[in-house]
Amino acid sequence: MISVESFLRNHKPVDSYYSAENECEKAEESEVNGCDLTTVGVSDAYDTSFDSLDNNHEDYCEENSSYAFKKYNSFNSRKAAKKVDAKKASDFDDCRESALRMLDYSARSSDDLKNRLINKGYKENIVESVIIRLEELYLVDDEQYARSVIRSCVSRLLGERATRLELQKKGVSSTVVCSTLQEAREDGVFEEAAWELGRKLSLKLKSLEDNVKRRRFFSAGARKGHDLSTLNEVYYALFKS
Repeated sequence: MISVESFLRNHKPVDSYYSAENECEKAEESEVNGCDLTTVGVSDAYDTSFDSLDNNHEDYCEENSSYAFKKYNSFNSRKAAKKVDAKKASDFDDCRESALRMLDYSARSSDDLKNRLINKGYKENIVESVIIRLEELYLVDDEQYARSVIRSCVSRLLGERATRLELQKKGVSSTVVCSTLQEAREDGVFEEAAWELGRKLSLKLKSLEDNVKRRRFFSAGARKGHDLSTLNEVYYALFKS
């Protein structure tokens, strides 16, 4: 039986399906939680990656995920924050109020909030004291925040790899990322997202030829950050039955 790697290496997924529809999907995804993401060319990602890596799809997944975030720095990519007056840089109450205003606008991880406050000119020791106080009041909770990000990602049918990138981009610590992803994995949420993606595409693509269905499904699955073993299982259950 031909492997997925061999198939994708020999069949470049370049057709009109990706030109308009995927651009719309990328635009929709970018509006969720301020997510700044893009996708690399599916054809290039599959063909060159599998050729150069001797069809080692694990290396491909780690090094050439089709779901890729733009290189970005959370402070260089936006306008410089207005600096606080030097007299207020060591003011605990003023720093706390600034933090609360940020949290009113959007939930944030502790690291993201810390970086934003320091970027505004507050002293690091003052910022750390404020964040500790906010954590005591449960106004900052990295685990709960990470779970909410995971729910958002799963609602967009993203896989574990794409969700990990999203959490890292939002400043969630590696320890919390690992624990919350393991929790979600054990609950089967990423596997279910892959199945839901398969169900939607199987209906959308049912009138097309088998090789086109295969190409589009695996390309979409990789772009969403799903692993190949799960995509294989979904494909043979929904597209080959």
